Amino acid sequence: MTLLRQELQDYLAKNKDVLKDKIKGFFCVCGNRKQPTGAEQIKMLIDNHLSVITGVSGVPGKVFNGRITFSLVEPEYLNMVKGYGEYDFMKRTDFLDFGKTILASIK
Repeated sequence: MTLLRQELQDYLAKNKDVLKDKIKGFFCVCGNRKQPTGAEQIKMLIDNHLSVITGVSGVPGKVFNGRITFSLVEPEYLNMVKGYGEYDFMKRTDFLDFGKTILASIK
């Protein structure tokens, strides 16, 4: 399973020295097969992936439930997600709360 598009992984790896002091938190948005996200996804996507690529740890991390909108899905992934149907589990308040967590961590 590809966790991040290769272009993004390459960008983060290439620019990690420039980004290292600027990264104040990590987040991912994923559908997670319509299941709630939790510690397992944080470990997989944040701790074992984004933190490793960037060399940044000890910052807040969160994995948000996502959405599937067929018209926005890239063609190569459409067949994979069609079985789940369209849905939207994204909540603006969850993102705002995480933003507050990041702000509190840098004060």
